[in-house]
Amino acid sequence: MRREAIFRYGLVRRTRLRALVCVVLAVVLAGFALGGRSRAEAHSPHDDVSDIAVSPSYANDGKIFVVAANRLLVSTGGPYGWQPLARGLPRAPESGKSLARLAISPSDSDTMYVTSRVGGVYRSTDGGSSWHQAANGIATPDLTPIAVSPSSEGVVIAGGSISGLYRTVNGGESWTRLSGFERVVSIAFVPDSDRVLVGDAGGSISVSDDDGATWRSVARSGDGGIAAIAATSGVVFAGTATGVLMRSDD
Repeated sequence: MRREAIFRYGLVRRTRLRALVCVVLAVVLAGFALGGRSRAEAHSPHDDVSDIAVSPSYANDGKIFVVAANRLLVSTGGPYGWQPLARGLPRAPESGKSLARLAISPSDSDTMYVTSRVGGVYRSTDGGSSWHQAANGIATPDLTPIAVSPSSEGVVIAGGSISGLYRTVNGGESWTRLSGFERVVSIAFVPDSDRVLVGDAGGSISVSDDDGATWRSVARSGDGGIAAIAATSGVVFAGTATGVLMRSDD
């Protein structure tokens, strides 16, 4: 896997601009999701946006989902703004957050998963209207990143900084912990394929070409953990916790 850090001023400037746009979008969405409260009224740092997901059927349903302030909310762009989706989801403990990340099946926008720091994984098959716990086999429920395979609807990969890496092949009915992974912080499938990449807090990137059944290590960053991975059919970007952006074309 060929890697290169982007150092040229023009590319760095554009990369930072994109990051700034994403941050501004997150702040704006947080404001809407929290009912339009001003910055002074928000209970920082608890009222943050931890994830944003756009429905794969957005052209038809117009849905955008946000995990914010320990709540899952949805907007369809209509007159009612952001609506909470809470039935079946756990409440946040007094000591911290509950909901972490959301993943929607690319092949079925009604099927989605949300990770929880207290309950592992929850699954919905009705577009988020109702949820049930789907964490059988998950020993340590403190999970954050999660991704659904675009080629096999039942395959889902989830991980955590404490829990390691888990895989299900039956839509969350049962999970298997994968050996060789510990502090997992990012997961991404390559669109329209069974290739999936995982980044950990130590700076390692691992890849699987069979929906997570087998793995190999392909890269290691000396600039901190792999905080985020974004993949297209031809290019993979990985960002580190210290702000370094890496790119692979293979």
